[in-house]
This record gives sequence, structure tokens and C-alpha cells, in this order.
Amino acid sequence: MKISPHRLSCLAFYAFFLFAGISDSWATVSQVVLNLEGNPTCSSLSANSQVLEAKDTSPPTTLGTYDEATGPDGQKIRYNLGPSSRNSVDGWNISSPAAPYPPSVKPINFVILKAQGSAGARVFYYSGQGVLSDGTLTATGTITSVSFCYGLTTYTPPPSANLPDCNELPPTSLGIGALDDTGIQCPSSSDERVLISLDPNAPNWNVTACSCNHTFRACDPNVPAGSPGACTTVGDTLEHVPVIIEAIEDPTYCTTSGGTRTCKTY
Repeated sequence: MKISPHRLSCLAFYAFFLFAGISDSWATVSQVVLNLEGNPTCSSLSANSQVLEAKDTSPPTTLGTYDEATGPDGQKIRYNLGPSSRNSVDGWNISSPAAPYPPSVKPINFVILKAQGSAGARVFYYSGQGVLSDGTLTATGTITSVSFCYGLTTYTPPPSANLPDCNELPPTSLGIGALDDTGIQCPSSSDERVLISLDPNAPNWNVTACSCNHTFRACDPNVPAGSPGACTTVGDTLEHVPVIIEAIEDPTYCTTSGGTRTCKTY
């Protein structure tokens, strides 16, 4: 699985948790859709020196009417709202340079939709090098601003790894089974838990993670179901999903579980 944000200062860890269900489906080819608080922008969600933004703060007021957002390099993205309300972008595509696209075209890495009455925004991330067009993107209300973010390179997370048992970690000042010196420990009961500790004041966040009363094995989501190392059974029931935790410079704490990416600022 590839993740599109590019302002990573530390990839914390890559483990596999029990599948707890994935909600929300979207008529879009984006791999990750998330709701963010605050005022997210292309530059705040990526590397300032690389990202380009084509932004339109005056979307069409008439459904089915096309508008264009132009980036600083002259690239244009054509879109319209609809089909039944101004809560959705009813498709978009790069209109300049025109198709057939020349090598200089820059695919869109993610789209930010801001809505009336909402303090945040909904962000649609695309995998790989980005995409040249997409279908319906639905916001949380009447769309007031559309930003197309592009010009980034691809970030590929490392392969998965086994999550250690907390009792396997080196003893801390609190003894065996403690995650670190903060006092985070496994429950005294047989309840299953995953413990995670991040220190935002440390250069690499001093990431520590372990499991309590459950063994998490590394698996490959690209291996066919039922094959050795696969994450799924023959019945294609997802047993484990990849979980990525990122430390981002803004500062932001993000988790990605089963394709759903959530970020929080502090």
C-alpha cells in the first residue's frame, strides 16, 4: 500500500492489527479519504518546496457548469459540481496541457475540499504518482473551495514486520512488560491490547510498540489469499490490515488502518 503525503520526518512503524471494519465508500479512485480539522492546505500536507496548488475559491454556482483551477506553473484542472447538489465535485480532469498528455504533465496527488459551515476539510489522496482525472468527490457540505495538489514524488512505506510481544522488550525501570518509562503496561487481565508510545519531543519520536496477549505476524497484502505470507484467508476474509503510523513535521500524528487515514494536530 502506498501513501501520498510527502512531509514525513519519521515513519514510526508498520505492523498488522486485527481487522475492525472499514467504513465509507466513495465514487473515486483515491486510495485514502480523510477529514481534517483546522485549515489544511497543499503545503501543510506535503513538502513546501515541492507541492504545487491549483485552487478555486469561487466554485460554480450552477450545477453542471465547468470551472478551472490554475496552478503556478500554468497547469489547469477542469471540474464541475453535481450532479444533484453542490456538495460534490462531479468529476475533474487536467485540461491544460491537453490530452494526449505530454511528459511535462503533473498528475494530481491529492484534492482538498472545503465546505460551508465546516472548520476543516475533506482530503482525497491518490496512490502512486497521482492521477490525471477522477470521478465524484463528496464534501461534508456545500463546497466553497477546491484545491488540486500536485508535483510530488511517490513515497513507499517499508515492508511489514512482526509486532513484538511486550514481554519480549528489554526491561525498563518499571520492569518486564512495560512499554517504556511512561508507565504504559499490559493489562493484568488476559485482554488483548496493542501499546504504542511516541515522544513528539524526540528527534525520531522514540517509537515503541508491542502487543499484549496476542501474536501479530507480518504478512504481505499483495500475496494471493491462502498463500504463505498472505494477509487474507481462502475465503478472502481480511484477517489483518496494514497499520502505518507517521510522525509529520507540522506537527501532525497520522494513522492509516485498512486504507482509512486519520490525522490529528497538537
